[in-house]
Amino acid sequence: MTTSRRILVLFLFGLIAVVVSGVAAAGGHGSYLAATVLFPFTMLWARSSGTVSGAALALAVAQYPLYGWLLSRARSRGSSRHGRFFLAMLHGLAAYASLAALGGGPFSP
Repeated sequence: MTTSRRILVLFLFGLIAVVVSGVAAAGGHGSYLAATVLFPFTMLWARSSGTVSGAALALAVAQYPLYGWLLSRARSRGSSRHGRFFLAMLHGLAAYASLAALGGGPFSP
């Protein structure tokens, strides 16, 4: 898969994930669990600032295309397995931090 195609596919996945997270959050009256797992960096930012700002939403939309770019970069250097492992660990650790260490605030799942 080419770099631009990988970025486009992950951009579309990210948009779908934003919609799913928004529906699950129900405008602040539902659960933030989907948003926390799918967008841990955005939720860490939101929890530290107390609100989901426009910049945080831009980070959420840019997250998966950035993942695609990083994976394409790793593949071009012959280390796609290491790239996938690194991204999975980075995302997993951020999700863990968002779920466990920062729970109890206004954005608790």
